[in-house]
Amino acid sequence: MDGNTIGQWHSSRKAMEVDRIITRALRGGTTAMRSMGTALTPMDHRERRQPKEYVARLLRTFLFPAYDDAVTGIVDKPFQRSIVLKDAELLPENLRYLEEDCDREDTNLTTMGRMLMDSLADTGLACLLVDKPGAQVATEFDENGAPTAFRNMTLAEEEANDVRPYFDFVHPDNIINWSWRRDSTGKRILAGIAIYHEDHEVDPASMQERTVQTVLVWTEQVFEMWERTMPSTIAGLSNTIDTGADLLITAKQTSTATSATDRDPYKLVQQGPNPLGVVPFVFRNVSKRSNDPLVAKPPLIDLAWKNVDDWLVTSSLSSNLHWHSYPALSISGASSDLADGTQEIVYGSGATIISRDPNMQVGFVETSGAAATKLMERLRDIRTEEQSLGLAPFIEQVTAGSTATAVDAAGARAQSRVQSWTEQLEWLLYDAYEMAMLWETAGASNRKSTRLNSSHVSESR
Repeated sequence: MDGNTIGQWHSSRKAMEVDRIITRALRGGTTAMRSMGTALTPMDHRERRQPKEYVARLLRTFLFPAYDDAVTGIVDKPFQRSIVLKDAELLPENLRYLEEDCDREDTNLTTMGRMLMDSLADTGLACLLVDKPGAQVATEFDENGAPTAFRNMTLAEEEANDVRPYFDFVHPDNIINWSWRRDSTGKRILAGIAIYHEDHEVDPASMQERTVQTVLVWTEQVFEMWERTMPSTIAGLSNTIDTGADLLITAKQTSTATSATDRDPYKLVQQGPNPLGVVPFVFRNVSKRSNDPLVAKPPLIDLAWKNVDDWLVTSSLSSNLHWHSYPALSISGASSDLADGTQEIVYGSGATIISRDPNMQVGFVETSGAAATKLMERLRDIRTEEQSLGLAPFIEQVTAGSTATAVDAAGARAQSRVQSWTEQLEWLLYDAYEMAMLWETAGASNRKSTRLNSSHVSESR
């Protein structure tokens, strides 16, 4: 790996981005949907000639949050009561802390579980990086203050510095690349993974904002942290609309935004050996769409598209009502100076039109509203369909268990998709605790801490 190739996306990750764009925009609410512009809200013929009218229509359009409400409802269901860790007294003391503070940021296991369930329902994937800070302190330094010698922390120092295994929530959007290998038995093993993050910082000296892009790479042998700094840009709704924008173009732009270039390469800022011999990453996929375990389709993508349909019909209805709510002034039999525009006509509250022509008639013409009625009927049908799609995960029956052990434990019983996802979440946390135990038994690590806190790996672009 080098600074010119870091940040590239796996081809399957690029393919997943189209669906992710839709779900991210819907979860971002009205502002996010407006900012997607023509990628999700096409222009009509008149708006292609007058882009400002298109912007005005977007600003009159508001999102009905059917998709976000459905995901939130799914997350709320399993966590009506807090997660309780059974037989916690059998765990080493360092692992007991995970129940109340599983990421060293005071996030308890129940809150972490909600984050994972949200990710499962939204993307089909839930992921955790299980890490442990370095347990060494510097003892000697060179003339520049850089450490040259280290010693292992004492148990008291480890306790004082909260040196123990912890869980980092990783949003699937931040996983940009990965690789697999087969062991001697043919089993698929995760050989490497790259996790991207960007953070916006302000230089205290110049007060200039900048974007720090970071790629954390874990393999079975080593870890590496790569970083580069870019000028910050502010995205938002613009009066200048790219009429050629679509989902495929937007997805391609997203994938290239993280890639290194000859002009803007990443720099290696931290590296070291991986004492575990395995990539400390655990995940569950409840919506597999290929033989690659890290490829998933959003489980509620049909609801997401229906919510986009809702948005488009709402936009049309809002535009229709805007233009047809006001009656048009109609004048017949007017004198030539009035008819040809020589005499200005002003109407509205308190306005008066005066003419000496006895044949002139003034009135107002109103539309029948038939088009708006049809749009409202269509919108009601869509809302009914959205409700049905949102409730489906609580109703649809699937066979319990996805592994031989789970099937044996569950028998042949049927359960809803939400119940199945909850079971998968339990196994994910079980895997995470096993990985944490591996850290505990791996011995003292001579690597520097590479910890990225949860805010570093949970943000979606």
